[in-house]
Amino acid sequence: MTWSTEAGRASVFWGPEVEKLKSGLPLSPGEFDLGGYLLALIIIFGLSTLLTFVMQFLYLSVCLCCLIPILMAPIAFYLMLVTNTLYARAYRTGAQNLAARAD
Repeated sequence: MTWSTEAGRASVFWGPEVEKLKSGLPLSPGEFDLGGYLLALIIIFGLSTLLTFVMQFLYLSVCLCCLIPILMAPIAFYLMLVTNTLYARAYRTGAQNLAARAD
């Protein structure tokens, strides 16, 4: 994260891609890890679907329905961790590609 002041305003740019957009240089698809983002998206959709089926199964019985409030927080937390980790890896690979191209 870098800080830049323009016209008396402080603005925050998150990553090298925004700096490159700001400088007016074109971004090519090879600089981003598009495959990593798509793979992360597919894994997240699959995991979300699986966890949705688990929650629907819990709704089928009265006894297991009582567990839903207890299990919902850990499931949501786990899904958030997986999602953020996969997107962070894809972003890091894209940032490394961009830095390698700049050298």
